[in-house]
Amino acid sequence: MRNDIFEDSQIRAQKEMVGFLYCAELSGPAEIQTDPAYERLWQYLLIVDRGEVEFRFASQTRKAGPRSLVSIPINEELLGLHFSDNFHGWCLGVDFNTLIEFFRREEFFPGPFRKHFREFLLFENVDNCRTLTKDCRELLSRMCPDGHNYPYNLNYALFSVIMADIADYMERNLPFEEAPKKTVRGEEILYSFMRLCGQHIEEHSSINWYADKLCISPSYLSATIRAQTGIAAGRVLSTIRYERAIKYVNRSSMSLQEIADKMHFPDLPTFSRFFKRHNGRSPQAHRKMVRK
Repeated sequence: MRNDIFEDSQIRAQKEMVGFLYCAELSGPAEIQTDPAYERLWQYLLIVDRGEVEFRFASQTRKAGPRSLVSIPINEELLGLHFSDNFHGWCLGVDFNTLIEFFRREEFFPGPFRKHFREFLLFENVDNCRTLTKDCRELLSRMCPDGHNYPYNLNYALFSVIMADIADYMERNLPFEEAPKKTVRGEEILYSFMRLCGQHIEEHSSINWYADKLCISPSYLSATIRAQTGIAAGRVLSTIRYERAIKYVNRSSMSLQEIADKMHFPDLPTFSRFFKRHNGRSPQAHRKMVRK
């Protein structure tokens, strides 16, 4: 999704830290069709300042008007969007790995807040919409590029402010149940799995390997990942692998063959097909576009 889901004429400003965070200010009409075959592992938040946006999913169609907050989780099959002529708003995207690590580190966020992020959420007449708009404007103006010595730390802090304001609104407006005091077994397995993926995804893309490292059966690991995220473990692995690959394509001087070798693909054509399935473009075409 990210910057390739919007029409160029609609993007007033945008910034991205690859594999971590994306923010864009959007203005004007658009009719967008998305390809559900593209695998993604990003969570999206859309803040509607004015106008209207229609979301078309496989199972439903929803509309969001002015002063709305929309959360689009990773497991929703988004088919298309329609933005009205007078639309203005903000889009925030966060990599699922980052979101998992964020909730693990910031334990003060209530359990129900984490749970609700796994669902499609639409809030209308949000009383702190101006605050969220200000947060996004601040993020967009101050988001630190990859070239800075501490980009993750600075961007993480800006992202935390937005999450805190969203959590504050949700906690005041949703009937939250009391969060459990300890992390459940399923979340522990998910955290461990995601940490192992971050360390070994270049060498290992088999669910069996990760199950062996976690001392559980592949079927149990697969069932746990699906229960926690709503998507299959194989798709999680595949998308994390893609996010690592696109970092190398975007930011390194390695040839595509060297990237394919480093990521343990059998050959360059296999890597190219894998990349295009996620991105919609071949790695050659994507690199050319990025480096224009």
